[in-house]
Amino acid sequence: MRRKRWNPEMISPSTSPRVSVIIPHYDDVESLRQCLEALNKLDTPRSEYELVLADNDSPDFNTRFAPIAHLVDKVLTVKQKGAGPARNGGVEVASAPTLAFIDSDCVPHQDWLNKGIDSLHHCDIAGCKVVVTTPEARALSGAEAFELCFAFNNQRYIEEEGFTVTAGIFCKRELFKKVGGFKTGVSEDKEWCHRATQKGYILGYAGLSIIEHPPRKNWDELKIKWRRLNRETYALILTKPNGKLRWFLRTLLLPISAVIHTPKIFNCKSLVKLESKLSATQTLYKIRLWRFYDGLRLIIDDIK
Repeated sequence: MRRKRWNPEMISPSTSPRVSVIIPHYDDVESLRQCLEALNKLDTPRSEYELVLADNDSPDFNTRFAPIAHLVDKVLTVKQKGAGPARNGGVEVASAPTLAFIDSDCVPHQDWLNKGIDSLHHCDIAGCKVVVTTPEARALSGAEAFELCFAFNNQRYIEEEGFTVTAGIFCKRELFKKVGGFKTGVSEDKEWCHRATQKGYILGYAGLSIIEHPPRKNWDELKIKWRRLNRETYALILTKPNGKLRWFLRTLLLPISAVIHTPKIFNCKSLVKLESKLSATQTLYKIRLWRFYDGLRLIIDDIK
C-alpha cells in the first residue's frame, strides 16, 4: 500500500513484491528526495518492488520527511549509527526474496533494478556500475575533479579486489541471511563481500545496471570521507596476520602512489579542461600525503 500520509508506524504493501530496495539514510532529505523520485520512475512495474527506508535517527526526521513520505512503502528508525546497521534493519523488515541496496544520495537509471536483478542469473552477488556525476556547469573544485577521476571504479573493485560498494548491490535474501549482516567499524563492503565469497558465493559486475553518485564537493568533505575509510580499513587489516605491518607498509607507499597515478588524471576522459586536470593533480598529492600522516597516526595511537 502506497502511503499518502506518513506516520512513524511501518506500513506493509498489500501486494507481495519480488524485490525489496533498501535505502539507508541520515540527515540528507534533499538527496533522499531525488533518490526516491528516481526509484519511483524505474521501468520495473511499481507493484514488483517495495522501497524500505532505514533512517539512522536523523534530527527532526518526522517533520522534514513528511512531504516525501508517500514515495516509500516502509519506514523504520535504526538508532545504532552507521549505514551498515541501517541496511541490516531494512533487511529485517523487507518482505521480498531479492534484495537491492542503494544509498540515499544516489540516483538510479530507469533500468537499474531490472538490469541488476537480471545479472543474478550469472552470479550470486552483483555490484552495479557507479558513475560519478559532473556538477553544474561551473569550474570544478579540486575534490570534485579528483573524484571524477578516481572514485567508485566498481568494476575494478569487483574484478581485482573482490568486493562491491554497498551503494548498489543485489543478492537473494536467503544468501544475505546465511552470510550475516554488515559489520560496523570496518570497511563494511569489503568485509561483507569477502565473507560471502569465502562461503563460495560468486561476485559479479552488473555493468548495465547504473547509479549516479555525487562527488565530494570540497577538501573538507574529501578529508572526512578518507578519515572514515582509513579508520575502517585499518580495523579490517588488523584482523589479518601481521596486520599492523601490512598497514605500515601500505601507508609508506601512499606518497609514491601519487606519482604513479598522476598519468591517470591526464588520461581521464571525465576531465576536459587543463585547469580541472591540474586541480585534480594537486588534490591527488594532497590527499595521499594526508592519508600517509593519518595512517601513521592510527598506528601510533594504537600503540599508546
